[in-house]
Amino acid sequence: GDTYGEREDAESLQDLKTQSLHIVFPTGKKFHFNLDVSVSTTVSLELSNIKCVLDDNGCSYFENVLSKLQKNSRLSNLTLNNIEITWNSFITILQLVWRTNIEYFSISNMKLQGYLDSRDFDYSDTSLKALSIH
Repeated sequence: GDTYGEREDAESLQDLKTQSLHIVFPTGKKFHFNLDVSVSTTVSLELSNIKCVLDDNGCSYFENVLSKLQKNSRLSNLTLNNIEITWNSFITILQLVWRTNIEYFSISNMKLQGYLDSRDFDYSDTSLKALSIH
């Protein structure tokens, strides 16, 4: 709805008992969300309509959610759809996912903005078997 994220209980999405979860956020609206995927039984997670382009710090709430993926040993598939993001935030997200148990990471309909700063990337210690970016 129009007020998503303003009145919801922060604990409301923690106790999911599903293997596959697809969350579609409202388009064209700024939003924040609380999703603790670290305690979920979800094996496959798909998130759609993510817009983080204000600046390189504009995506920190989304990066915080993704950093919790390291605690969910069951999650093996992650898909991001309709994502608008800066280059630097994209590299940060890729590095976060790289260090998780996720085996299949797919990004579709991605729009990158801004410029990429020179950054180091740690390619070691990943469970990724497939990375797909469209």
